[in-house]
Amino acid sequence: MTPGPTDDLSMMDSEFEVMELTQGTELCQAMEARGDFKFKGIFAMFETIREWSSRMTSNSILPSLEQLQRETSLPADRISEYLKELTGRGSSKMRLVYPIPAVDFLAGPNSSLLRMIVYCRPAKTDGTSAKRYVQAYGEKNFQSLTRWIDSRTVNRSEYEDSIRKRIMEGRLGESQAAAEIARFFYSELDTTPDLKKRTYTIFARPVIKKLIASKHLILLPEKENARASYRAILYNRKNDLEERFALLARLGPLSSAVSGSEPIPAEIKEAIAKMDEARYKELSAGDKQVVQELNLLIPILLRMNVEEKEKKKKLELQNVLSELARQQHVTEIDRIKNLTEDIRLSLIGTGAVLNTEYAVSGRVFTYLLHRESVVNAVKAARELFDRAGDDVEVQILSAMGIERFLDQDQLRAFRDLEQRVLYQRLSWFVRIWRFLFGNSRLKPAEIEKAKNEIQKKNAEEKLKVRTVEAKKAQKKLVSERLKESDIPAPATPARTIEVAENTEMDFEKDEKTLQERLKAEEMLKKVIVELDNAWDAKMLPNREFLLARFSDFTEEFLVLFLKKYARKEIFSFRIMNDKPEYVWPILITRRYIKKNGKAMLSRAMADADEQRKANMPNQEKFDISTSTEDFLNRVLPKI
Repeated sequence: MTPGPTDDLSMMDSEFEVMELTQGTELCQAMEARGDFKFKGIFAMFETIREWSSRMTSNSILPSLEQLQRETSLPADRISEYLKELTGRGSSKMRLVYPIPAVDFLAGPNSSLLRMIVYCRPAKTDGTSAKRYVQAYGEKNFQSLTRWIDSRTVNRSEYEDSIRKRIMEGRLGESQAAAEIARFFYSELDTTPDLKKRTYTIFARPVIKKLIASKHLILLPEKENARASYRAILYNRKNDLEERFALLARLGPLSSAVSGSEPIPAEIKEAIAKMDEARYKELSAGDKQVVQELNLLIPILLRMNVEEKEKKKKLELQNVLSELARQQHVTEIDRIKNLTEDIRLSLIGTGAVLNTEYAVSGRVFTYLLHRESVVNAVKAARELFDRAGDDVEVQILSAMGIERFLDQDQLRAFRDLEQRVLYQRLSWFVRIWRFLFGNSRLKPAEIEKAKNEIQKKNAEEKLKVRTVEAKKAQKKLVSERLKESDIPAPATPARTIEVAENTEMDFEKDEKTLQERLKAEEMLKKVIVELDNAWDAKMLPNREFLLARFSDFTEEFLVLFLKKYARKEIFSFRIMNDKPEYVWPILITRRYIKKNGKAMLSRAMADADEQRKANMPNQEKFDISTSTEDFLNRVLPKI
């Protein structure tokens, strides 16, 4: 049983009706006064319930059977009989008090829920309705269940036996969270299916809806491509969902698709897709339910895996950002501790960090600066220049474009620092000449020219360093090839000469293509920027988009370029729509998926669901969202 659209308690007011207080009191007194003494003591119990109910506003507690037994000193069996009569289930069929199922959370190492029924006698101000008391205990039940869900532990052996039994009986739904929670509300008063249904509708379903809204439970509705209509309400904890998924995969008809110790959602998804209709129809009712529930669980687990990975990455990135913010000067990236390649790329791409590459002492370094540290970094660069005449940090700050983050006074101070640095770079003769003629400040045009020359020299130095590094890498590769080759020992002169000649040819070939590769890397960076900008602008870029952006590209060159240099950095996927604009695959960068993939997946899933539910769905929008969802589900777990 799952929540439906008629859960509003205001639509069931008649279910909360009791006899008017004065009439109820008189009837109860009459029962007490019977000559056969059958109901001796019932009025005292009625009054006890009424008094507890009157204090409900202050202490939020109604009496249970155990509490009534302590206060009235009546035997338990007689109290049960009296309560049956007062709740309208005895001989009189008149409801004088109202029973409410309740659960109480018991904290401890093995936390649990205590099931009970509490009773209320509405006051005169309530008229003949117990609705206020039902709503109050609905909130108490919700609070108890949330605490229990957050702390619950499962006996794996018992849970597995329960799942196996439900599959064999074809009643897998009874092992779900909603069914388990509903059972806490059933009692000995629910003697027929109709009474159970009433208890579920009035008491269990509203609480289950609140638990779904608070994300303690998760509702998995039937999917468009499911074999049959099937819904599931499960505990919304990743460990619980993974454990249930693993059990269903191992115990159900897809056990052969489990390759390792733990089932992989992608593999189970593929196995479901390959299951033909004839085999599905041959399955037992329980096995069909397993397939249906797995089909619903797979996208949820894939999404949770992505979210968990993103959360971990976000936390690591935040730690690195915090460390960087404590550095009050430009920092070389390799000096940051515990920096993975993934976080390194994210760090460079975040808007909170300024970065640039700069060649120093025959090496190319990547320098970072947190935006909050710009002003202090300028002070540190000035102190270094004043103390040691070292202007590298000033040049790095200039290359980062920190002017955008300085106010008017700070910018003026940085301009003065740049003026001093650039003037100091003039030759001794030029400085003396300008000093003698009172021209000791550079003009804006001279500053711009000097900065351009510095940037040009730095670019040439970076190219030179990378060329040297590439040659070293090639030498190392050749050396490893020689070690791994099957040269006879001792090697013959002919074989040695052949290897040496091939090695020399490799060097010559690499020398010719090195410049080409470096230019291709620069071009790839520009292509990545254009694609990312297109996605930010809500476009769906393809090869036609790139041909329009890069006029010197031919279609043949673009295809070869993407295959040769962009295979790991640019992904493509098809949108299954017949419109001409979707003839070519859509292009998207790895960097953009890393940064925005989670949000894109959520948006695509929401758009697809919206079109599924629409009276007049937009087919194009549906095709775009489902194609994007399928692509991201495949790619995100691997990035």
